[in-house]
Amino acid sequence: MLAAFVRADVPLHAKTLATSVPGDARLFIELRVVEGVFRTPAGSALAELLAGVVKTETSGPTTQPARTQPVGRFRWQRSLAAAVGLKNRQAAELLFTGRLAIAADGWSGIGDAVLLALPVDPAALEGELSSLRLSETSARKVRRYRLGRDHELACDGRVAALGRPGNRSTLYARTRDLLERGEGDCLAEVAEYRERTSTLAADGQFMFYAGGGGQAGSTGGIMGWWPSKWPQPISLAVGVEVTRTTVTAEVNGRLDWGSVAFASDEPPVDSLMALPRSVVAAWTRRMDYTGEYQRMEAKDSNSFVRSYIKVLQTDLPQELIQESLLEHLVGDTILLVDQVTYRPEAKNNVGGRTLPASRPTTSSSPFSVDGVQANDVLLLPAMALAVETDDPDAVADSLLLLADNLLRFLALPEALAGSIHVRKESVGLDDDMILSIPLGPLFAGRTRCVYLNSLAISWAVVDRWLVMATHPETVRRMVLARRGAIPTLKIGPLEDMVSGVAQGREATQMAMVVQPHEASQMIDSWIRYLKRYHAEVLQPDWWQRVRSKDQASRTQLGIIVPARASDRVVEVADTLPNWPAHHRLMPGDKILAVDGHALDQAKPMQSLRQHLALRERAKGVRLLVLRGGKRQEIDIPMTDIASDVEKLLPIGMLQKLADVCRFFSLGTQVIWRDRADVLRARLELQVTAPTTPRSH
Repeated sequence: MLAAFVRADVPLHAKTLATSVPGDARLFIELRVVEGVFRTPAGSALAELLAGVVKTETSGPTTQPARTQPVGRFRWQRSLAAAVGLKNRQAAELLFTGRLAIAADGWSGIGDAVLLALPVDPAALEGELSSLRLSETSARKVRRYRLGRDHELACDGRVAALGRPGNRSTLYARTRDLLERGEGDCLAEVAEYRERTSTLAADGQFMFYAGGGGQAGSTGGIMGWWPSKWPQPISLAVGVEVTRTTVTAEVNGRLDWGSVAFASDEPPVDSLMALPRSVVAAWTRRMDYTGEYQRMEAKDSNSFVRSYIKVLQTDLPQELIQESLLEHLVGDTILLVDQVTYRPEAKNNVGGRTLPASRPTTSSSPFSVDGVQANDVLLLPAMALAVETDDPDAVADSLLLLADNLLRFLALPEALAGSIHVRKESVGLDDDMILSIPLGPLFAGRTRCVYLNSLAISWAVVDRWLVMATHPETVRRMVLARRGAIPTLKIGPLEDMVSGVAQGREATQMAMVVQPHEASQMIDSWIRYLKRYHAEVLQPDWWQRVRSKDQASRTQLGIIVPARASDRVVEVADTLPNWPAHHRLMPGDKILAVDGHALDQAKPMQSLRQHLALRERAKGVRLLVLRGGKRQEIDIPMTDIASDVEKLLPIGMLQKLADVCRFFSLGTQVIWRDRADVLRARLELQVTAPTTPRSH
């Protein structure tokens, strides 16, 4: 797949299209190498994105033959051209041969984005479009061509810009003016843009920029989807460089950090280099355990978490958790996802029912264990953390006391007491022990989920480190890997990245390593297991029933009932905007029936939800309501659950995720801060060596 991205014989244009974009544009995306990219699955998705951004929103149904066209070299050009009303196929092929870019006035203005192109032969392009030229522009520097679907193309003999004509304030009009002048306030000259993009690879194939443009200090929503709890970006640039062996992404962002503090110490990168090969992902995180505990203590004493902590502290010193445990956890924490191997064919009786038995392994690969081949195993994720401690004995004693209190709190029946207790098992070296509380028996008989039935609370305090995980085998591997007793991850690229940051006299804030190919193997094992033991989960109708049950528990019409609702009818007090009932049901309406089925007067709201979830027509219902003393029927359009399920079938999405992960063997990332308000990051993915595809 990735070889198609890289064309050594295709020269990169030295000049960015940002020189043709007005300086106040807030979003800019540039694809610098086009040839070959769109013939890949990722390229097809990008082509659909481009078409979706630039297509008209007002001209009615489109006739573009996007998915029905024969697969060919220029299919993506034709699809994109159809979205902007460019019917001339030769012109489309000429237009989309060089560098491409999209510019917009922000996320809210993405519908009026401008598509820019740097065609290899602009004269030939204009020749193909000559019959569409606006006569009044023939003698001007910028010629304009009227396309279909309310779009227009402007070209100055070098750059082509496509957009929807409008008043002179639109980005497309401002772009035309900039091309006409040949000079002016362009995005490439804006200081914020230059600073953010200055560290990105000059020969990268893809670049994204979001910022305030010429509006200095502007922070208004440049990233509309950005979580509100995170430091808000003032400007952000991302560059991607693809070679035959690696994909590298560079990030340079200026953020409003507020009170977020610098990490003054290096994260435990050396410990990331002593992890077992079975680890799927691991990353460092600075966690202020004592501070978080104190903040939680200061909250409402009736909170869910606080109540459980009170139970764990029963009959124990009040200061135990903070002074004997949390204050002795020092430095950054390593969080990770490991994989534990199970054999579904082997059965183990737990809590009165048969469950897949564990076949843990400490080998370098979990896919051929003691003669067990990949098709015979189920790989389950195990979550873990590791953090250094300055008083191992105090930490170990505190955890054991808390574990005893947890078991007392559970008040286990006699039938489970023998299965759920603190178990001890040897690490395998010296006298070090792993302690575990198996939680699987709590779920026995309640679920068929293998993952829940395998859960445990496991920990060990070894070599001045506390290691905790959801499976004892993961704890064992982590300890053995630290001591060099089993093979460890080979993550040389991470060492080079951290070394490079240190040479720049900056402090690494976070480091991460992932094995995407291992993640794909894990997902593959889930799908094989489901096909063999729970084939019904692979069918859309199974998910439709799940969705129906879920929807039955929620109000689907978007109605608000009075505070003192009647026990016998569902009365409407108001409706919610953008919900089905809005502007269709009125305050005071009383709902009597759904599609001819009368509501159960003993439980009217529950009955309404059930009828809606099990409605006969997926896309609508007919309600019988009492309005102003008169009965009348009202049609309400509803979401088609079945079509949504087909589009978002979870198993299919997992398979697509596995297919993407399969291309990469190793990923490493470091995040650091150049200065108080600037965050930098580098992510490198190594391409998996070609192998013969496995059947599923």
